[in-house]
Amino acid sequence: SGEGAMFISSPQKPHSAFQEIKRRPLGSRIIQTLPVIPIEAKAGIGKGFLYDRDSAQDPDDIYDEFDSMEVFLEREVSDRYKLFRVKGDSMDDDTKRTICDGDVLLCREVYPEDWKYGLINTKFPNVIIVIEEEGILIKQLIKHSKKSETISLHSLNSTYKDLTIDLKKVRAFYYVERLIDRDLAQW
Repeated sequence: SGEGAMFISSPQKPHSAFQEIKRRPLGSRIIQTLPVIPIEAKAGIGKGFLYDRDSAQDPDDIYDEFDSMEVFLEREVSDRYKLFRVKGDSMDDDTKRTICDGDVLLCREVYPEDWKYGLINTKFPNVIIVIEEEGILIKQLIKHSKKSETISLHSLNSTYKDLTIDLKKVRAFYYVERLIDRDLAQW
């Protein structure tokens, strides 16, 4: 502080005393049990949580038929999070960014009222979308045209063609935030 007698009068480097390690708060990590929704959706799977909300149907009844898994969430507990089990090879390009058949992905929903602000997110380029005719798809979002209200989607596997989808046909939109589970035995 510059007050009082100085302990070291020479220009030597002062000895630093041992300091206790300060612990950083880890935030409010929360364990939440979420259903694992298969991407190969069957008829009627969307009622209550992926398509139109059906007030007569209890979402817990829908979730009971799926496997579930505990996950750590960095954010507040939210009904925006879902787990999806990948089916197929459209996101397999034999690189580190591959999303494999059987992977379980933690995804955060973006509500339709927020779509008008733009859907491109460089931190989370992979998305899961639910479309009326096609069902549940996982792709990379490469373009969002606010003017024409369309999104362009890309598969990592080059055998699949890029798609342009009208947002009016999209029932739900999710960012893929994390890979939660991968079975290495199937490689």
